[in-house]
Amino acid sequence: MPIPKLTSDGLLPPGEYECTMEEIASVFGEMPNRERRQAFCEELRRLIDEVKPMDFTKELIVNGSFTTTKEKPKDIDIFLAFRQNTHEPSAFRLLRVIVDPRDPTGRRHIMVGYPNVDFYGGIRNETRYQRITNTYRRLREDDKKVKGFLKVRL
Repeated sequence: MPIPKLTSDGLLPPGEYECTMEEIASVFGEMPNRERRQAFCEELRRLIDEVKPMDFTKELIVNGSFTTTKEKPKDIDIFLAFRQNTHEPSAFRLLRVIVDPRDPTGRRHIMVGYPNVDFYGGIRNETRYQRITNTYRRLREDDKKVKGFLKVRL
């Protein structure tokens, strides 16, 4: 399903939208603050190119202020879904995932070399995946509002 027209609130309508990096760039890279958004697109494109050949990756879920009409998106939130039977600590090492040194809680992760990406990862059908996708469906400011997110098959 292609990326739909955004709501009047500047959000993806509720749902999961499978798309390509080219589709993401054509929608979210062409909004106000184009230079910043295109830099985010290039970072996301590099990340996809890096993780796609890894045999333990399945899909990449893309969310955050980048997938809205927000004039100055802060970052891109991603969840990298792993295939079943992936040894997560090994996958995190290969991906160069570390705890974000700016996060005092120690829950936020980043991939080295991707400063504008908030990274989450885990096996597709497990609790962490369900928790993150449920979080991605809600607005931080109003958890009663539901929105959509993007999925890129790897």
